[in-house]
Amino acid sequence: MGRLNEEFVKIEAMICLKEHYAQKHNYTLESEKNEATVEYRGKKGRADGILTYSDPRGRVITVALEAKSRKTYSSLKPNFKDTRSFLLLFFSFVLVFILSMFAFDAMRLWLRFLVSAIISIVISLLFIIWVAASYKDTKRGVIDQLLRYPADYRWIALPVDAYNMYSNRKRDGDDDFIDHLRAKRIGLILVSGRNKSRIVLEPRTKKTSVYHKYYKRYTNLKNKE
Repeated sequence: MGRLNEEFVKIEAMICLKEHYAQKHNYTLESEKNEATVEYRGKKGRADGILTYSDPRGRVITVALEAKSRKTYSSLKPNFKDTRSFLLLFFSFVLVFILSMFAFDAMRLWLRFLVSAIISIVISLLFIIWVAASYKDTKRGVIDQLLRYPADYRWIALPVDAYNMYSNRKRDGDDDFIDHLRAKRIGLILVSGRNKSRIVLEPRTKKTSVYHKYYKRYTNLKNKE
């Protein structure tokens, strides 16, 4: 299987979603649009795909899709265990250790060594915590990006190889991507080729008596309603 680009993933995911809502939910398709622009809570976003449906009660349901290729997905979730991070950590440890040795030159050698080592370790730990926290926020960028799109149901579509690449890192301490999606009520579609898409996780919508006409917040999105 070759590398699937973002456009291909989006097209296949849209086909999968149309079949899913027509067959499982008995919704009637009202409109579909690629790259619909929206401004939500002061932030502009552009969803890769928007579908609107009429449900059995006559309400218009909005479905938002965000598609990623292996390349664009990986860029949103850097891995802390990379060469640059380790080199930066190593050199910072050595630099702090040397500076500490000079700063405490009045002490005995063994005490200078001990104090310098302790200071270097503490500063290195603080560095690790800071970097890990920033990476954690960046890693969730694809989720935060999708949450900008007002919709009844939100979906992320990924190539299978991109998802497997992430899954293999879970044992290295990465957060569980599925758990994040489930917590945010987001669905996941995996694409492995033409007409080869499968739904791994279906999104949930908040149970509320309020009917939100989310589709009206997107530009150039027409409906029969």
